[in-house]
Amino acid sequence: MTLQSKFRKRAAFCIRNVLLVLLLFAPAAHAQDAGVTLSADLSEAEFQAMLGRLSDEQVRDILIAEFAARRTEDAPQSEGLLANSRDVGETLITNASAIFAKLPELGVGISAVFVRLSEAGGVGLAFLALAISLSAGGLVRHYWRKRGEARQVAIGERNLNKGAYGSVSTILDAFFVLLIALSGSVAFGLTAMAVLYLFFHHPDIRFFVSSYVAVVTVFLIVRSVIDIMFPRFWPIYRLVSLSDEATRRVHWVVLGLAGLWMFEAITSDVMAQFGAPIGTPDLLTLLLGLLWITMALVGTFWIHRATTDLLPPPEDRSFVAMVSRNWAAITAVFFLFTWVIFTGGALVSGDVDAVAANIFVTMLVFLGLWVS
Repeated sequence: MTLQSKFRKRAAFCIRNVLLVLLLFAPAAHAQDAGVTLSADLSEAEFQAMLGRLSDEQVRDILIAEFAARRTEDAPQSEGLLANSRDVGETLITNASAIFAKLPELGVGISAVFVRLSEAGGVGLAFLALAISLSAGGLVRHYWRKRGEARQVAIGERNLNKGAYGSVSTILDAFFVLLIALSGSVAFGLTAMAVLYLFFHHPDIRFFVSSYVAVVTVFLIVRSVIDIMFPRFWPIYRLVSLSDEATRRVHWVVLGLAGLWMFEAITSDVMAQFGAPIGTPDLLTLLLGLLWITMALVGTFWIHRATTDLLPPPEDRSFVAMVSRNWAAITAVFFLFTWVIFTGGALVSGDVDAVAANIFVTMLVFLGLWVS
């Protein structure tokens, strides 16, 4: 036997074994060339017979096809931006349709709260407990504020000639003024909760009343903070030299937005806790979110109308002046962006509360950076 015939025999043997291995480890694979098809259930005898009929060119093509098929199967499936966007859009539409389909059941979800309170002793008892708790907390806060106002006035008068937050001592004094104001809000919340847990024992009554005590407490805390940033009766200590009218409008808008946000979060939580139909708390959140963005946009331009006299003249082309003149539009875009992220994220993720909490924390961080 010549060297050439030995080489051909060994090559045919190797090719046959390679094909056999591919058939064993890739049973679903197939290749075609000139009408030749490799079947997954091909027997050994049939394979040997087919191999004898194949030319070297056909065997080479089959190997190439099998190799390409294996690479295609092993390659990671990557989706482009368009495919991902389409999936997100489909998820958003599906979840939005499912939530807004609950609109006829929204009344049922709200009434579920009153039904649960009736079973806990009566709706009247629940609102009586809320009124008593809030009144007790309000009396303590009023007394606390009376004791703290004298100290706040003394601190304010001591810094009249130093300028607003112009030194370390004035910053520390401002911190103490804020601490006095916040302590009154904390005293309110603690007193209201103490009265609630002392005189009312049903867990549903406690949950309902404590939820709305939390709303009022947070509202008072926000009021204390905004009153330090833009004090109504101490113009020299305002972060921005706003007029009294503009300051009043800032208070109304900020407190309105904070109050609505907290009311929405607590009410949807109460509805879910008291057995409202699935999806109705999220629907209430989205509807009140629409009201929130409307209030934010209207309030922004309402404040802007009271600050036109403070804006730089059009002749000033500096970056700071341009930002100052367009602060209302920038703020409106920020509010719209926040609302779109909240609504879209809630619909895509299906977890409205988690998205709302993340956005609320993010807004607090931005507010803290802006104040600092």
